[in-house]
Amino acid sequence: MQRREWDRFRRFAAPTALMLVLGGCSDTDSPAVDDGGFTRDGATATGCTGSGCRDFVINRLLLPTATARYAIDLTGDGKIDNEFQTSLSFVQSLSDDQFQTTIDESVLEGDTLVALRLRASDFANATSAKAQLWLAADQTCCQSQDLTACGIEASASCFSGTHTFAPAANSPTDMLFNGKITGGAFALGPATLQIELTMADTIRPILTIEQAQVRGTLSGTTITSGIIAGAFNLDQLLQVAVDLGNATLAEKPNGSSAATIRSTFGLAAGAQLTLAGVRNNDLIKALFKADLPNNRMSIGLGFTAVAAKIDAQ
Repeated sequence: MQRREWDRFRRFAAPTALMLVLGGCSDTDSPAVDDGGFTRDGATATGCTGSGCRDFVINRLLLPTATARYAIDLTGDGKIDNEFQTSLSFVQSLSDDQFQTTIDESVLEGDTLVALRLRASDFANATSAKAQLWLAADQTCCQSQDLTACGIEASASCFSGTHTFAPAANSPTDMLFNGKITGGAFALGPATLQIELTMADTIRPILTIEQAQVRGTLSGTTITSGIIAGAFNLDQLLQVAVDLGNATLAEKPNGSSAATIRSTFGLAAGAQLTLAGVRNNDLIKALFKADLPNNRMSIGLGFTAVAAKIDAQ
């Protein structure tokens, strides 16, 4: 499909919401069982049709901001946890691109598609709900180079409410979540998830998210107020910074972002970033904090979703 000619390699540690792949075994005390619902290998058991299942596709992924943090309390101390938001603010200062715009473009173009199937006996209130998520195969959702026009096209094609999506070939198959629905609001997890990132055409690292929870509100044929939250090992984000920073230095060595990287990390011309160098940088230590035990950083992302059809057979 067509891609816009923006400079992908200058996104020093760009949007970690991209190419979300949500998968893993539930850590709740209600493990999945063979009850005619989803099975652990990602297959769909007989009977998951009709009114007992609802399919969705995420039509917007939202990075946290100071006023919209998309976070939950992961530690039980009464405070929401999203240290990633603080780090992202610093990362944004190193790039000429606006990360949220980049994410919007990727979703609308059909490069970042996450499909979600929710199963429950009652979508208003259910004490035992299940969800399956897939990384959906890429599609051409719009052709326009203008973001507004692209959004209109995508709303009429991929996000029309009736479009069919299939899991991508590389989508994890163990993607089952247990949870509940209360007053139309669902809460799923915690579980261990994977987040695949598309920072550039050749840079697609995967973060492992622990204690991950997925929440949202069912509103007609849409999901609103969606949150994906959890924690990941800080070194994973720092390695992303290393890989993308080195790509920036190689692709645009004379650009402003490359100059900022060299200045921040004290690099000589032609030198590259290393994980140790990034990890031990005083500014990085101050701004990239592991706010949870075992060198983990909290993360929260927002999303909305619209009705879809999922061909997962």
